[in-house]
Amino acid sequence: DHEFRTRIELIQDLEFPSTSSNIKFSPDGNFLMCAGCYQPQVRAYDLQQLGMKWERHMDAEVVQFQVLSQDYSKLVMLQNDRNLEFHAKFG
Repeated sequence: DHEFRTRIELIQDLEFPSTSSNIKFSPDGNFLMCAGCYQPQVRAYDLQQLGMKWERHMDAEVVQFQVLSQDYSKLVMLQNDRNLEFHAKFG
């Protein structure tokens, strides 16, 4: 059906107060991870539900990050103060 193939679906709350410096998909393809600056934060978006799953605020800006699990549950972030910060689903 033409209407189904040409539809546009938007992710709710996919925005940052200033900029987003890094964007990556989880290895399973179900989540989008974004790191933003000015009020440094990382957000995870559920692509099945088209909404934000969680957000975490940090003390320093994220320079680079890597997803360590198949989904959103484990991340490591390199911050501009040269610290590595590990995050897991439980906190």
